[in-house]
Amino acid sequence: QPIRSILFEIAFGGRWRNYGVIIGIATIVHLISGLVVLTLCTNFNIQLAVSDALLLTTLGLLSSLIPVSLGGWGARELFYYSYFVLLGFDGSIGFFVGLSFGLVVLTVAMMGMGFIFFNKHVFGE
Repeated sequence: QPIRSILFEIAFGGRWRNYGVIIGIATIVHLISGLVVLTLCTNFNIQLAVSDALLLTTLGLLSSLIPVSLGGWGARELFYYSYFVLLGFDGSIGFFVGLSFGLVVLTVAMMGMGFIFFNKHVFGE
């Protein structure tokens, strides 16, 4: 019951109006996304500063919000390609970092969807 009520109050603007908590959670999620990008870059033998990884993540997520493709696929990879070329790295590595980040986000979203739809305790059924 508590998880269900919190999820619905966040999603539909119910009585739960503690925006500081929401902003805090969003910040933590963004920092984790930045660490994922930093880890992906390290796996491709690209050494980025943490600040560059966080900026890359922020701008990459914003570029995926441009409504030119389905779910931001393609726009994000084009941005990562361009950003890596701007930093002096091979653009194809940037493309694969963006693609890998998209696949990580898709995997986590699918796991969350499975948890919500198949966990009977969330909806009290």
